[in-house]
Amino acid sequence: MEAGVFYNIDPITGKKSKKKQSVRFKRPVKIEHEGKSYTGEYWVEKKIVYVEAYGPDGIRLSPRTQLGGSPPEVLAQILLREMVEAGRVEPDKT
Repeated sequence: MEAGVFYNIDPITGKKSKKKQSVRFKRPVKIEHEGKSYTGEYWVEKKIVYVEAYGPDGIRLSPRTQLGGSPPEVLAQILLREMVEAGRVEPDKT
């Protein structure tokens, strides 16, 4: 297998297709909610903002939204806040 290349397998035909690995430049995102700090990371890929944060039991969560007129960091903060308010993200350990 080549370095930096992923292989997608079609579930119907079983054929492999190559997909180049995209480089993600993750940036930190942090919010305060009810006196607690929450952090995650975000990145932008093909006009989509992704946020990665860890929930209970160490489960990684990655919601996403389309990049519109708002800056990516603002959208990342909104996504992180939505996850926090839904109880899906653990607060930072102090």
